[in-house]
Amino acid sequence: SCADGFGKTCLAALVATRPEVVKYFTGGIAWIDLDNDSCKVPVNVASDDRACTRLTFASYVGYLTSLCQQLEVKAPDFHALCPVSTIAIDSPELIRTLELRAMEDAKKEVYNLIKRRRALVILDGVDAFNVGDIAFFRFVRKGGRNVGRVLVASAGSWDDENVISQVSTFLDVIRVETLQKDEATDLLLSTMDPDNDSAVLLSSFSEETVALTDEIVELCSYHPLTVGAVSSWLGLKAATVGRDKAMVEVAEDLTECVELANETVRMDPTNEEDSIGEPHDRIGSVYHHILLKTLAPSIRGRPSMVVQLCFAAFVKVFSHRNEGHNFVTGSELLPTFDARRGIPLEIVTLLWSSLLALHHVDVFGPDEEPYSEDERRNHVTFIIEALCSLGTLRRREFVDADGSTSTTLSYTHSMQENHAYNLCTRYGVLGDVGESSEKDWNRCLVEACSSSALKSNAAADYFRLMIVSHMIRAGMYLESVSILQDQEFMDERLQSEKSREDGESLLLSARRYVQDIQTIALMLTEEQDGTNSSSNIDAVQVMVDCYWILDEAIQRKLKRAGTIAIPQNEDNSPPLSFHAAHARFLIASSLAAHNLFEQSRRYYQSALDILDGALSSTIPAYSNESWLYAHALHGLAVAYLEMTDTEGALKLLARALPLEERLYSRSKPCFLRTLGTMGVALFESCRYDAAITCLKNVVYFFERDDARRKRGKDQSQRDVSTFQGTNGIIIADFLEVLGMIFLQQGEYENALEALEDALQRKAGELGRDHFSLYSLHSAIAVTKAELGNTDDAARSFDTAVLLLLEAARREKHTMNDYAVEDDNHIHLHLIRGQNHQLSYDTRKALASFRSALAVALKPRLDFNKFRDRSRQGRAVVAEILHFLALAYVALEEDDQQSAAPENADEQQNASGLAAVKYFEKTMKWFSPRTRKHGLNAADTLYHKGVVLSTMGNNEKALDSLQAALKIRRRQLGDCELVAIALEAIGDVYSNMYQLSGDLSAANESDKHYFESVHISDQIYGQHSTLANVLFKQALLKLRLDDTKEAVEMLTRCHAMRKKELGEQHPLTALALYRLGCAQLDDDDIEGAAVSFEKIIETRGFESADMDGMSDNAIDIPAAFALAGRTLAKVQNLETAEECFDESILAKAHVVGDSIELADFVEDIGAFFKEQRLEEESWMYYDKADAIRKRVSSDIARGGSDAASTSYHGDIVQQ
Repeated sequence: SCADGFGKTCLAALVATRPEVVKYFTGGIAWIDLDNDSCKVPVNVASDDRACTRLTFASYVGYLTSLCQQLEVKAPDFHALCPVSTIAIDSPELIRTLELRAMEDAKKEVYNLIKRRRALVILDGVDAFNVGDIAFFRFVRKGGRNVGRVLVASAGSWDDENVISQVSTFLDVIRVETLQKDEATDLLLSTMDPDNDSAVLLSSFSEETVALTDEIVELCSYHPLTVGAVSSWLGLKAATVGRDKAMVEVAEDLTECVELANETVRMDPTNEEDSIGEPHDRIGSVYHHILLKTLAPSIRGRPSMVVQLCFAAFVKVFSHRNEGHNFVTGSELLPTFDARRGIPLEIVTLLWSSLLALHHVDVFGPDEEPYSEDERRNHVTFIIEALCSLGTLRRREFVDADGSTSTTLSYTHSMQENHAYNLCTRYGVLGDVGESSEKDWNRCLVEACSSSALKSNAAADYFRLMIVSHMIRAGMYLESVSILQDQEFMDERLQSEKSREDGESLLLSARRYVQDIQTIALMLTEEQDGTNSSSNIDAVQVMVDCYWILDEAIQRKLKRAGTIAIPQNEDNSPPLSFHAAHARFLIASSLAAHNLFEQSRRYYQSALDILDGALSSTIPAYSNESWLYAHALHGLAVAYLEMTDTEGALKLLARALPLEERLYSRSKPCFLRTLGTMGVALFESCRYDAAITCLKNVVYFFERDDARRKRGKDQSQRDVSTFQGTNGIIIADFLEVLGMIFLQQGEYENALEALEDALQRKAGELGRDHFSLYSLHSAIAVTKAELGNTDDAARSFDTAVLLLLEAARREKHTMNDYAVEDDNHIHLHLIRGQNHQLSYDTRKALASFRSALAVALKPRLDFNKFRDRSRQGRAVVAEILHFLALAYVALEEDDQQSAAPENADEQQNASGLAAVKYFEKTMKWFSPRTRKHGLNAADTLYHKGVVLSTMGNNEKALDSLQAALKIRRRQLGDCELVAIALEAIGDVYSNMYQLSGDLSAANESDKHYFESVHISDQIYGQHSTLANVLFKQALLKLRLDDTKEAVEMLTRCHAMRKKELGEQHPLTALALYRLGCAQLDDDDIEGAAVSFEKIIETRGFESADMDGMSDNAIDIPAAFALAGRTLAKVQNLETAEECFDESILAKAHVVGDSIELADFVEDIGAFFKEQRLEEESWMYYDKADAIRKRVSSDIARGGSDAASTSYHGDIVQQ
C-alpha cells in the first residue's frame, strides 16, 4: 500500500515474473485488474462482509472466467447460478442478497476446480472503497490451508484505520516507500537514454550536471511516476538542445512546477474560488504541473494546447468514469473498449482530426487559416508521437485472426486520467472548451466515424459495438434510436467475429444491444421528466420496437444457419440455438425489469420454444433440461403472476420446480425462490393451505441456512464461504405473504405474529425508517383493527403514512419512476382512508379514496401506454373503486343512525345508491377471466347484492348474489365464501316470503340455508358462524309451522353459541328464547318453561343489550311476559313473577310511566285471575292502579282531561 504512482502494479508484476515464484506456484498465476470494473455499487466500508463489495454477479463471473482461463482450467457454467429473476414480492435488497449468494456459489465452483492447485492470484486496483472485493478471490479450504496466495496491489494508499483493520485479519500490509536516491537517478537516466548504461552515463557527467540530476530527482520527491515523466521530457529536450542544456531547462521548469504545486496544496479545496481544477495532494499536483508543461509544445513561439486538447478528449471520450447503467441481469462483463485497455488507432485519429477542425480557432488562433484534412492528420501523427514519447500514452500492435495488424493507444495510470479531467474543469487549461466536452467530443467522433470508411477490423468492431454509446453521450437520441432500429446495422452487429464462435458472438452482441436499448430508454425517460426535453419519443415504445427488431435479426441468423439442432462439439460447447434462446431470455428479462410483463412473455416463450426444439440433442444441458430452461420457466411464471394470470403461473412453476430440484437441490436459493413464487401464486389464487405449506418450507430452509452460517461464523477462516450475512430480508418477504394469508383467513393472531416477525427482521436489516416497511405497517394496522386494538392500529397507519411520504421523496432509479411515484401516492391515500375508517370518520375516508382514484387515473407515460390496458393496472383502479363503495356502505349505516326519523330512509337510500354505483364501476375495471380478479369481482357482486337487499330491491340483489355465488363456486368449490353467499341469498328469499307470502320463495330460502349449513358444518364444525345460519333457518321453519325442525335447529344453535360466546351473551339468550317459543308452538310447555327459566338464571336477557339487533331484535317486554306465563302454567310462580317484573321494567324502559304501561301491568293481573291465582292477580291490579293515579295526577296538573282514567279506575275497583 502507498500513494498513487509509486509502482505497486509494477512491483507486483516483477514478483509474478520472478523464476522462483513461477516455479513455486505450480497451479499458475492469474492477474485480476479490479480497477477496470465499471459496474460498481456504493458500499459502506465499515459494514459487514456481505455488503462490503462493489462487485455485481456479472462483473464477478467475468473475473472468475478470466481467472480460469489464466490458470488453464475449464470455467464452469456460471449462468446456472445466476439470480436472473426473483419472486413477485421482490425488492432491491432481496435481489442484492440473492446476487451475493449466487456469487458465493460461483466462488465455490471455482474453488472445487483449483482446490488441489498451488496458485497465485494478483489483485490490482484495490482501493479503499472496494477492499471488500478481496474476500471473493481468497480461495480457502477447510482447515485453514490456502489453495494458494493472494497478492494485492492497492490503488492509492490505505490510510483509513477501518480499512487497515479490515484487511489486516487476512492480509499482511506492506507499505511501499518512495525510491531511494540512486534508484530514482537510475530510473531518470535509463529512461532518458535507454541505449546507455545509467551508471556509465552518470560517470560521464560534469559535477554541475550531476548536481542538476540530484536536484531533479529531489524535486520529483523520488516518486516513480513523476521521475518517469520528467525522464521522458529530458529525453525529448536532449534530442533538440543537448543533454546539459536540457538538464538546466528541465530543472528550472520543474522548480516552477513544484512552487505552483505547493501553492495549490495550501489552497482550500472546499472553496470554489480556490479550486482551480488541480489535485490537492502534493505529489499529484507536481505531476499535474509537469504534464501541463510537457503537453504544451510551442507553436510559432507560444505554447499551444493542441496536445492537451487531444489527450483530454482521448480520456474523456474513451474512458467510462461513472458512466451508464447495466440492467442486463446475469451477464458477464460485456465486451468493451476502454482507454485503459486500448482504443484502435484509426478511431483515435478520426476523433482528433475532427477536434482540430472543431476547435481550430481555440488551438491555433483566429489568424490561422483552417487546415485541410491531410494537414490535420499530419498534426495528429505528431501528437501521437509526442504523447507516446513522453510516456503519457502507450502504443501496442496486435495481429488479428486474419493476419492483419491492429494498433491501439491507451494511457497507463489513473493519475493521467485525473489530469485529463482536471484540464476540462471550469478553471482548467481548456476552460470553456472542455465545459461541454462530453456532448461535443462524442458528437465529433460519431460524425467522423459515420462519414468515413473504416479500414481496420479493429476500428470496424469498435464502431459496431460502441457507436450507440457515443451517440447517447452526445445527446443524439433520435439518431441512436434510428440506428438501433436499422436492420442492416443489426445484422452487422450479430455477424460472427473471426475470433469467436458463431453462437458466442451472437450472444455477446445481443448483450451489448440490450444494454444500449436500456440506456437510451433511461435517458429518454429522464429527458421527459422535464429537465431537458427536446423530443417526444416514447421510451417504452422505443424499447419494445427495438427488441422486436433484435428478435427478428436473431431469427434471420437462425434461418441462415439452416437448423437449430445442436452440433456435437468435442468440448460440448453451447450451440447457436442455445445462444439464441439465451439472447431472447435477456430481452424478456430486460422488459420484465421495467414492468413490461405482457411484452416479456412473448420472449420467454420464444426461448422455451427454441430449447424444446432441441429435444433430439444428446446434450440435455442445452435443451429443456438446462438451467436456461428452468430460469425461463420461472421468468415466464413471474410475468404471468404479475399479469394476475395465476393459473398460467402455477402450471409453469409446476414444471420449473422438478427441473430445478434435479439441477440444484431443495436447499439452494434458486429452488427456494421458485418455491416461494409458487406460494405467492397459490395465495393469489386463494389456495391458502397449499400456499402456507410452500411458504413455511421456504422460511424453514432459509432459517436453517442462517443457523448453519451462524454456527460457522466463528470459524469463517476455515470455510470457503465469503460472507456471513443472514437471509433476514428474504425470510421477511415470505413471512409478510404468510401474514397476509392468515389475515385473509381471519386468523388474526397468527397474522399479527407473522407480520411483526417480518417487520422485526426487515427493520433489523434495513433500519426502522426504511420506506419499504410501509406495507408491513399497513398490514399490521389492519390486523390490529380486526383484533379490536384500534389505538395501536391508528399508530401503525400513521407510521405507514410517514414512510410512504419518505418513499415519495427518495431518489429515482428506473425508467418507470413516474409509475413508482404515483403508486406510492395511491398507497398513501388508501392507507389514510383506512385510518379514517378506523376512527369512524367516513367522510374523510371517502375524500382519501377519491384522491387515490384521481392519482390512479392520472395520465402518465407507462400507465396510458400499457398499464391501463393490463390486468394489473385495471386491478389498481378496481381496488380503489371497491374501497369507495364500501365507504358509502359505511356512510349508509352512519346516516341511518344519525338522521332524523323523517329523513332517515331518504339519506340511507342516497348512500346506498352511491355504493351501488361504485360497485358497478368496480366491475367494469375488473378482468374476471383471471382467477384472482374473478374472485375480486365476486366480492364486489356480493357486497352490491347485500346493499340492494337492504334497499328492498330484492330482484337485483338476487341477480348480483347469484353471480357472485357462481364465480366463487366455480373457482373455489365449497368454501367459506360460498357458504356466506348462500346465506345472503337465503336472506333475500326470506325477505321476499315475508313481503309476499310466496311459498316458493320460502322453499328457495330454506334450500340455500341448508346448503350454507352443510358447507359451514364441514368447514367450522360447532362454531358460532354455523349457529347464525341455523338460527335464520329455524325462524323460517317457524314461519312455515315446521316446529319440530325449528326446535332441533335452535337447540343446536343454542349449544354452539353457549360454547363459543358463553351463557350470558345476548345472542345465547336470544337463541334460548326462540327455542322456548318454538317449544310452546310444539305444545312442549315444560320444555319451554325450562328454557325461559335458564334465561332468568343466566341474566343474559338484558333489554339494553338487545337494542338494534336487526333481524334478531325482539319485543323484550313481551318476551319476558311470555316466559312468565309459561312458568306460571307449570306452577313455577316465583320465577314467573320475576319474569313479569322484568317485563314491566323493560316496558317502562320503552314507554315510561304511562297509561300504556298501566294496561300492560293490568294484562298480567288478568292472566293470574284466569289461572285462579287471586292474590297474585290483585297484586298486579294494585300496581296498575298506582300507575294510573300517577299518570292522572300528572295530566291534572297539566290541565288535561282525566276522564279516561276514571273508566280504568272503575275496572280496577270491579
